[in-house]
Amino acid sequence: MRSRSALLRDPNTWNCAGNDWAFGAGGQGRLRPHPYLADEGIKVVGGLTYESVRRTENGVALTVVRDGRPETLAAEQILVATGRAPNTESLGLAEAEIARTPADTIVVDDRMRTSKVGVYVAGDVTGKDQFVYMAAYGAKLAAKNALNGDSLRYDNSAMPAVVFTDPQVG
Repeated sequence: MRSRSALLRDPNTWNCAGNDWAFGAGGQGRLRPHPYLADEGIKVVGGLTYESVRRTENGVALTVVRDGRPETLAAEQILVATGRAPNTESLGLAEAEIARTPADTIVVDDRMRTSKVGVYVAGDVTGKDQFVYMAAYGAKLAAKNALNGDSLRYDNSAMPAVVFTDPQVG
């Protein structure tokens, strides 16, 4: 469930430094930059590791290592996305004998059932698609399956992708 990206903004360009401009999480796939980004003046920079970030007179400077050499990227702003971690410690899952993954998400099948018969879960604690719309979809599916016999399957083949920031970027 962890991804690391840095999005740098200068007055004319969005520079994205990171693994791939990765939104999404561990093993569930990543959104790749669409070719039209270049037409919008967006420069995507990948294959980097981060060394440091510092304030400058005009904004920020991110020092990265690319191909073994340090490089500094300058911008007005920086946004760092580090991923999510489920908050399952206080749910009593071990006592209820509900299985968890090594990342502490709750193991669910495609019907949103846990390892405990009759217990369904949805949302971020499942480690499934980390979008509010998909969490709402999963919750609706879990409730319907709990009440109506497990006939519906989680299907993310048509999934919306949205990124919210606070403060708003752009």
